[in-house]
Amino acid sequence: LSQKCSDGSEQIKTISEDGSFFEYKCNSVATSLKENNSANSFSQAAYDDALSSYNLGNYKDAFNGFLPLAEAGDMTSQEWIGYLYELGQGVSKDYIKSLSWYQKAANQNSLFSQNKIGSAYYFGLGISQDYYEAFKWFQKAANRGDPYSQNSLGKMYLRGDGVNQDYKKAVEWFKKAANQELDY
Repeated sequence: LSQKCSDGSEQIKTISEDGSFFEYKCNSVATSLKENNSANSFSQAAYDDALSSYNLGNYKDAFNGFLPLAEAGDMTSQEWIGYLYELGQGVSKDYIKSLSWYQKAANQNSLFSQNKIGSAYYFGLGISQDYYEAFKWFQKAANRGDPYSQNSLGKMYLRGDGVNQDYKKAVEWFKKAANQELDY
């Protein structure tokens, strides 16, 4: 079933490399995050052009538009560059470069990037699989209210991946995730 974003647009479904998980991301996510990211100076027009290029499927133009903003320290543009590298949209797929950009955004408290780093450690994408590190990153974002990370912690407790299997904690995290809208 297709899900709707708060602005009425369709969500984009992202499937992991091995097909074992998926998540939804709104086209409008960057716009809403951008409103909360005023600490960095950036060109709103350049950002809007890059986002428009992405939404039109012009991924190379989107990458070229987001890159100077990301290099200037804009958190949301750093997320986008990481995302484009992760999916190989407009650039060659490169998990290591993706993680590097996600790390820059995570250092600015990006929930999206903290979750993505957790997923990279969990599945071993661009780095060695490490459930302990995955748990740390998921927990960091989950404690700040990220429903995707809360769901991931629930799965880790359910399966006993890197933690002692604990059905009670799994249910607690699943409930926290279920009580929120899945929109960044």
